[in-house]
Formats: sequence, C-alpha cells, structure tokens
Amino acid sequence: MSELNPTKSIDALLTPAPLKLGELLILEKFEISAIHGDFSSMLENGFACWLLKQDRKHILTLNRTEALAEATIWLDSITKLELIKEVNQLVDAICLYYETLPKQEESQKKTTNEPMA
Repeated sequence: MSELNPTKSIDALLTPAPLKLGELLILEKFEISAIHGDFSSMLENGFACWLLKQDRKHILTLNRTEALAEATIWLDSITKLELIKEVNQLVDAICLYYETLPKQEESQKKTTNEPMA
C-alpha cells in the first residue's frame, strides 16, 4: 500500500471491480497500449474491455489476431454509449491501479542505506 497516499490505496481495494494483476498481465500479453496510459485508439480500448470480460483459459489460447477477431463481434453488438461506459471503467481502473503503486521516491527512501538525520 502506498504510504504517501493511503486513501487512494484503500479506495482501490474497496472499488467494486478493481483491476487485478492477472488482468494487467492479460492486457500486457495482448500488447494493449492502455496499460501504458495510451487510450488514443478506440479499437484498442474496446479490445481491452472485451479481453477483461473473457474466460482466461480461452483467451490465453488465442493470439492477438484471433482475439481481436472475436472482440470485433462483441464490439459490433454493443452501442456507442455502452462502449464509452466500458472504456471509462477501463481508464478508471488502470489509473487507480497506478495511483496506488509506490512512487520512485518512496522506493528509494525504503532502500537507501544512508543514516537518517
């Protein structure tokens, strides 16, 4: 838990659907740019939303092209407003996850061997 921002850490834990490490790894496997803060592609964002709704055993057997083909079927079945809602939840979840991580200066303070003044 982040020592400098415990409120955000607690909020992340209490959020109804926080982004879990396994979900981040799935997004990483499929090279989703949103996990690096790039939300500029609606196709990528929609793809990410679809990935997070799938059975892990199934999607881990797919390559990116196969998964994207399946995702487009889902994307065709939802409205623009539904997609916007899904993407907003994705953005919120990714931002909340990264806000709870220790900042570089926190890590440095914990690992330094310098005597305290």
